[in-house]
Amino acid sequence: MYFDDTEEKFAGFITWQENIDGRLVDLPRIEESHEEIVFREWQIRLKHVETTIFNARDISNNLIETINDNLFKANLI
Repeated sequence: MYFDDTEEKFAGFITWQENIDGRLVDLPRIEESHEEIVFREWQIRLKHVETTIFNARDISNNLIETINDNLFKANLI
């Protein structure tokens, strides 16, 4: 979903910078060959976020397990 939106915006920017308004703005030119670099950086950041979420989920599961073990032991006493 987000990837499709980003790709569409990227293609729109490339088209926009070719018209008169885009040339007058004087922004650095982005070519289609830069698309791979932009999306690769985006994918690296997305992978980092996914890893962080996975680690947080793992830690919370371990914490819940520890709490349940302690409650079970407290009930035995």
